Amino acid sequence: MFVLHTYHPNSTLEADFYIQSKGSNAGKPMKTPSANCFGVLVDQSVLLPTYFYYLVEAVYSTGIFKKYLKGSVIEFLTIEDFSRALNDYFSRST
Repeated sequence: MFVLHTYHPNSTLEADFYIQSKGSNAGKPMKTPSANCFGVLVDQSVLLPTYFYYLVEAVYSTGIFKKYLKGSVIEFLTIEDFSRALNDYFSRST
């Protein structure tokens, strides 16, 4: 349904939107990349990228990503924990 990859400015990988991975806004979806983010590529035959962007934004607003943050000085969210948080959120919601 979607693929996550670490963003690098020199990369040729495409992304429909980005997720902030470090700091107090970890998990927040973004339209443009920043230095600390990962890209989200959505399978458009299954899900519309804009719909998934706003879905992630709604999940982010619940604060669920905060319990998955790691690090003591600068908190960060891994790709695996991002996926786990979404899975846990939607498993709990049904």
